Amino acid sequence: MSRSHPNPAARLLYLLAGGVLLLAGVALLVLPGPGLLLVLGGLLVLSHGFPALRRGLVPTLPLGDWATGSSLILSGLVLLGLLVFSYRRVRRLRLRNGTDG
Repeated sequence: MSRSHPNPAARLLYLLAGGVLLLAGVALLVLPGPGLLLVLGGLLVLSHGFPALRRGLVPTLPLGDWATGSSLILSGLVLLGLLVFSYRRVRRLRLRNGTDG
């Protein structure tokens, strides 16, 4: 998966697809949208055709530590709590005003 493709057409395809994703991500950093995700996606696509990018990209993704996992679980629980709170509050206001629906 991390090996370079000797086929020039495959490298060109990775270059075009990754470049488009990267440029769209950079544009979406200032426009509304998932800019950082597209920048990361563009770099990941480019790294399939150019192994030097993979060597620089993989160490910057710390996704295996227990602190990261526990903070993601805690963030998910906080988000779930906020969603339940918001739903119940809006529902209570609608019932009070008689506009349930």
